[in-house]
Amino acid sequence: MMALSFVVDHEAPTLSRWLDHFSHAVVVMGIEHVGVGADFVDQIAPNAQAQPTARSRVALDGFTGPEHFPALAAGLRERRYDGERLDAILGGNWLRILEAALPT
Repeated sequence: MMALSFVVDHEAPTLSRWLDHFSHAVVVMGIEHVGVGADFVDQIAPNAQAQPTARSRVALDGFTGPEHFPALAAGLRERRYDGERLDAILGGNWLRILEAALPT
């Protein structure tokens, strides 16, 4: 499964552009291979203005922490992801993989 990164759009990193990536991934891989990872609000990337080894926090405009998660779900619903398809992206696919991989 692929967790979509925040390399969404360096000029305008928005929730809408991130949702575009979800839709593209679903078309390319199928819904069963797309999911939100636990690190989706804590991505890091090189900071061009700092030292080459420095890192800075990257976030989407208006989406900087777990409190904004409902906006992601609402955005996916607006793009006609609902029911099992929405559940798959928001956690169901990860649960399926973990249940298959971890001992019972």
